[in-house]
Amino acid sequence: MLADHSHTYKRHRPEQTLLYQLVERHYPEFLEQLSHQGKSLPKHVEKEFEEFLR
Repeated sequence: MLADHSHTYKRHRPEQTLLYQLVERHYPEFLEQLSHQGKSLPKHVEKEFEEFLR
């Protein structure tokens, strides 16, 4: 006998976490500092940060 486990997706709210708020606030400045040093993050890392902030 199978139980009916219908789950409704409940969106998590990452924008309410401390991690999200710190990344959102400091990531652009971090990229700028790297740029001034002639450095950059690998593209796959930039992509992950951008997707996280979306």
